[in-house]
Amino acid sequence: SSGINAEWPLRPGTEILLQFPDVDVKEVYALCKETNLPSGHVSQKEIRDLYSGFVFCVSALQRSNRLEDNELCIEVLKDLLQILLKNKLTIKDVVFKVFIDVLDTIKPENMDKVFEAFSEELKKGWTQCSPERLALMSYLEK
Repeated sequence: SSGINAEWPLRPGTEILLQFPDVDVKEVYALCKETNLPSGHVSQKEIRDLYSGFVFCVSALQRSNRLEDNELCIEVLKDLLQILLKNKLTIKDVVFKVFIDVLDTIKPENMDKVFEAFSEELKKGWTQCSPERLALMSYLEK
């Protein structure tokens, strides 16, 4: 065994969020987007690295149980879906897992807000079907 723990990068961010409940999650998410979503001309490697940082940040927010605001959850889910719909992305499996983890944080009684937020995606149905859209529709149907 190499001794490498795949969850190690998540621990510091998660621990900070757990230890300091006064930290504004919306500000953390805004900073996460500002620093980890590509803008301008960047290489494929830089795009992958930026998206990886973004996904780790979102995962830390989710694991710290701080994604309680439905509007923020929906914003996070929309941003993750946009990443999933990018072509040739090597981290799709990780992004999809975090997407489902965030979706699982939404209480069942609030799922109608998620349906509303993703109604345009769901309406695309088979005309623009991708594995990601199909998985989203299947998951939301449950």
